[in-house]
Amino acid sequence: MRGRIWIFAALVSAALALHLAVLSVKVAQNSEDTIRAHVALSTSALRSQLELLDARLSPRAVAAVPELIEATRPPAGAGPARGGQRAGRHRLAAGEGGAAPR
Repeated sequence: MRGRIWIFAALVSAALALHLAVLSVKVAQNSEDTIRAHVALSTSALRSQLELLDARLSPRAVAAVPELIEATRPPAGAGPARGGQRAGRHRLAAGEGGAAPR
């Protein structure tokens, strides 16, 4: 009787070990596929950003690619840029003329 219990326990342990090995391989493959998909997506996003930074890229080419248009938009919470206002104040302070401040 004791021998049968040990044989049964050994068979159950072997089945569980086999199942764990198969499951581990499947999880590893799924994880690798997910990482490859993320790397491909990141690579394409980086290429789009580099194309934006390229000074030779014409405005027509940017207008033709919707992903580039979306990438150039400021974040949702960002306010309007105020660099032009500062430049105007510096020009006025330097006496270069221009419109009077309001």
